[in-house]
Amino acid sequence: MQFSEFQRHGLRISKFVPLPPDPSLPEILTKSEYPLPSAVAELVDNSIDSGAKQIVVRLGRTANRLESLQVLDDGGGIDQAIFDKIMRFGFKNPHKKSDIGMYGVGLKTSSLSQAGRLWVVSKVRGKSPHGRELVKNDLSKQQLGVIEPVDARAAFESAMKAKGSGFQSDNGTLVEWHDVKDFLRSEENVEAYLKTALLDLDAHLGLVFHRFIEKNQCTITIEVQQEKIIVHQIAVSPINPFNYPKSGARGWPKKMTLRVMRGPSEKPLTVGVVAHIWPPRTKAPEYKIRRSGGRTNTIDSQGLFFYLNDRLLIAGGWSNIRTPEAHLALARMELTLTPELQKIIEIVYTKDKAMVPISFVQALRAAVAKDGTTYPEWIDTAQRVFRTPSQSEPKLPSLPLPGAGMSQEFREVLEKSGFPKGDRIKLKWAKLPDTTIFRVDRKRKVLIINEYQRRNLRRALGGEKGLEIAISLLFHSLRDHFGDRTSARLEKVEEMMNSSFKALL
Repeated sequence: MQFSEFQRHGLRISKFVPLPPDPSLPEILTKSEYPLPSAVAELVDNSIDSGAKQIVVRLGRTANRLESLQVLDDGGGIDQAIFDKIMRFGFKNPHKKSDIGMYGVGLKTSSLSQAGRLWVVSKVRGKSPHGRELVKNDLSKQQLGVIEPVDARAAFESAMKAKGSGFQSDNGTLVEWHDVKDFLRSEENVEAYLKTALLDLDAHLGLVFHRFIEKNQCTITIEVQQEKIIVHQIAVSPINPFNYPKSGARGWPKKMTLRVMRGPSEKPLTVGVVAHIWPPRTKAPEYKIRRSGGRTNTIDSQGLFFYLNDRLLIAGGWSNIRTPEAHLALARMELTLTPELQKIIEIVYTKDKAMVPISFVQALRAAVAKDGTTYPEWIDTAQRVFRTPSQSEPKLPSLPLPGAGMSQEFREVLEKSGFPKGDRIKLKWAKLPDTTIFRVDRKRKVLIINEYQRRNLRRALGGEKGLEIAISLLFHSLRDHFGDRTSARLEKVEEMMNSSFKALL
């Protein structure tokens, strides 16, 4: 190499030597600051990539504290031949283009950032369950525990066929955490801790997997297990950050095109993004998105939303493109990470931050829609809409949400209504006195209808569809009756309604 080439290319390399990972790497990776819901979401990623249609997040508790967490699925399972490789830090099972896993560390780093002990038990259809164990304090020993086959089978069957759960499967994967450090806080007040944990998990999983739930590609259920019995269940509902009832400005959203500069010999990368403007002063939960611990504000919920194969990776923030501010509360942009774009934008392995190069920042600031609208005009419009006072904005009442037992169509309409959402109310048919057509169980949030009157009601209302319509009207009529408090007025109303129904029947 001539001297001029040496100056141009840098120092010369005489040879290459092996550089294996240091044994301390797993211990370093597991010190990541995953919030509990984000760590659980990493496990759900694996379940979805395995083809799971049903996913359960199960919290195990005693009377005084939480003691374990499980994530179960009915996916294809982990084959024995690659199980040991799956449990290695940094091993990447060959990904499909549709996968949402990224780096091959999520299962281990997320689990051991939370727990002292990790069990993974899996069963491929037609084969026996098998399992592995990782212990955080033993990572420096670089050893993987192989669970006894009889114990793996017992653990798999116990989890997959838990009493009181609607989930059952003969194949799939069980991930179980023990010695979860944050669960120590539950000893102070287990009910308060559990309430917050359930709200956080529900909100986070509903947000990051909203597209999968909306498309019926999978269901996610959160359960609480006590003394081997499921005592509480939540069906995770989608929280779509772009699900506003009406755009905040006419002509929006708009698809914009970016041209991101690459190397000197490469063509610019063309990227499509969608710029949205939310309506102002909305009460929808998708507007001020709940974060871990119950934090809600417009600063966190504005900006860029990065998706990978329908999985929401980063929900808001400006990734150092600009400074967040209150007047930008309505501005949101959705961006899909293609394989080409992933070479430019780096997502950290905890999936909570994007490293955006200056070439992308410049391209975004120069983005333009087909009608000529520019990025600065989007920002200006969002700010103007936010500052414009409302002319006449009715205050919407809080609506209870129909739950299990009510028709799917009715449930979906109220989910997307844009009204503030109250408690979820189940429908139950049960034996009641002859004079009682329905009863409201306020404590358990259940609308109970007399099983003895089902045939009479169906006949009087013209069949099953008429019965569903009548139940939906009854549900709306009792909107104020599902709160925690009762009163003589509400009881009188229920008595009058029961008498009316009885007379008509």
